[in-house]
Amino acid sequence: MPVNLQKIADWLSVEKACRGGWCGYRGFTMIPAASKERLSAFTLIELLVVVAIILIMLAMFSSPHQGGRQKARMVMCMSNLKQVSLTYSLWAGVKSNSFPWEVSTNAGGTMELVANGNAADHFHPLSKFLRQPESLFCPTDLYSRQRTNSYLGFSNTNLSYFVSLDARIGTSLNPSYLILAGDRHLSVGNQSVSPGLFVTTNYTLLGWKGGHPACGVLAFVDGHVEANPMKQITSVFQRQSIATNRLVIP
Repeated sequence: MPVNLQKIADWLSVEKACRGGWCGYRGFTMIPAASKERLSAFTLIELLVVVAIILIMLAMFSSPHQGGRQKARMVMCMSNLKQVSLTYSLWAGVKSNSFPWEVSTNAGGTMELVANGNAADHFHPLSKFLRQPESLFCPTDLYSRQRTNSYLGFSNTNLSYFVSLDARIGTSLNPSYLILAGDRHLSVGNQSVSPGLFVTTNYTLLGWKGGHPACGVLAFVDGHVEANPMKQITSVFQRQSIATNRLVIP
């Protein structure tokens, strides 16, 4: 049988190359073992570079996105409290300019329920005008409150806003200063205000804790709403010119 000397020579060159520390080949193109290690190391470096770039991009874009979400929640909260303020005004319009806590339960109000300190009681009368109570839920309360679209079983667990029992219509006080409702996340001395009836005075140093970052939203008797930062909240309550302010916190 004829011997193909070229094939034998090629085989011997491969065997010699392998013993000399070479490995892997495509056809008969040899790649040194050291070069393969360098290629593997370079691939790992590439991966690390890609990961680093992703982390940098996340750092660059996460803050604006987070700020965007916070701003959207603030806008929604302000819209909610705007609806709350206008709905109370509608209710008062058919009740001789009186809010629910000024009207007896016999006439559809909540006057006899004030002592209970249950905030949800004072929002139930709004159901005739505010058909769905979803507007009573702040998006910052996603994990501590439950959104609902029904007044059936509506309670403080579905409510994000306090109400002021000293809000009045037709008094000598400026309605644009009189607080009607607001974010429940009030604090005194960096301690969150507990649910129930809470009385403030002109000497109570108020703040916000939880909810919107270092800020909170208030609705006023005249129908407007304000986003008030931490450092302003005490003065906003003081400018009402009332000795005490009874709030019902959900």
